[in-house]
Amino acid sequence: MNDSTEQLLASQYAVDILSALRFPKRSFGEGMVEYALELLERGRRLPFEISRTYTVSLSSESDSLEQWRAYCPRSGGVALGFSAAHLKAVAADQGFILASCVYDEPEQEAIVRQIIEHHLDIWNKRKTLTELRQGISSHLVRDLISDLERFAALLKHRSFAAEREWRLISPLLERQSAFELIHVPSPSGIKQFRLFSLLTTEHPSVVNTTYDDENMGAIVVERQGFRPVIGPNVDPDGMDEAIRALTPPEFGWVYAIEHTASPYR
Repeated sequence: MNDSTEQLLASQYAVDILSALRFPKRSFGEGMVEYALELLERGRRLPFEISRTYTVSLSSESDSLEQWRAYCPRSGGVALGFSAAHLKAVAADQGFILASCVYDEPEQEAIVRQIIEHHLDIWNKRKTLTELRQGISSHLVRDLISDLERFAALLKHRSFAAEREWRLISPLLERQSAFELIHVPSPSGIKQFRLFSLLTTEHPSVVNTTYDDENMGAIVVERQGFRPVIGPNVDPDGMDEAIRALTPPEFGWVYAIEHTASPYR
């Protein structure tokens, strides 16, 4: 990620909110919060321990010169657009979440506070402990940390707001499901990736259709769910032809290939 604060914003908000809570000494709540703070601090010291969430970065900005410059080679690039309705559907099929990133700091804090308050409602704060940490339900604390880890991917520094980013967030990776990862070499070492399918059994096509009962159930294509935009390019005509040849039939046969409005080259 190009945002060095990713995953850390949620953790810092959570530490501040949890540290301000007050419970009776030796209470169940005090022990639970202390354990949560311990796990959060461990995550900040050992960042690899919080890499159980995998994200796909998207943007609602289809033709941004800033992003062409940042993410595409000088030879050119393409923005591949998919309808939000289709992405939400296939995300649900695979246990992913699709949501827009949050750049406003008060809103970020409110999201973390809402997560914490939800889990505080679950914890039984009335249980008396005979010694510190005795009787703590560690799985309940880990449930809180898991929610913070997952939704942390939506909290971005305000300087990235122009990217208008959305995130597809994976289910948390458990040790037994590590086989789901693929490993790819890169200049900075071996990178781990988790697969996300744009097509699923329940949603095998990106084309959005409706049924017209008045015309004996004939299928009427309402709009295409695939929208490619060619960025600043040394060979836009060749790129146009290549995209048409490479597009799978499940993405639809009839769609417009757009070209950037920017004169940048």
